[in-house]
Amino acid sequence: MNYYERLEIAPNATDQMIKTAYRRLAKQYHPDTNGGSREAELVFKQVQQAYETLSNSETRRQYDASLQRSEANTARKDIPVDTASPFERYFGFNARTNQASDSKRNTTQNGPIDTASLFNRFFGGKG
Repeated sequence: MNYYERLEIAPNATDQMIKTAYRRLAKQYHPDTNGGSREAELVFKQVQQAYETLSNSETRRQYDASLQRSEANTARKDIPVDTASPFERYFGFNARTNQASDSKRNTTQNGPIDTASLFNRFFGGKG
């Protein structure tokens, strides 16, 4: 849960903006004004937690730092990683497991390399 989103404020919000947003949302989601709604109670607790964190300058600084670290890690996860070895990329199969690589699995050949056609290509047709 992003505390800024929960309080419906921008990350550069002032202390007064945080306080105003907290009061508005606490009033809106207070269990007494929502007939004991479990969902409203959950949101109310999240709003309280967000306010407690963001209203204190030290805990807000720590929260902002952790938020930046998690965003940086998320960005790195979006980068595709090629786990195939150079051998596997070139020949189309893993030499240790003798399994076709993902890009070669949907071919019409029986295996990753058709050795009969490869042999014929270098040594000519059958006798």
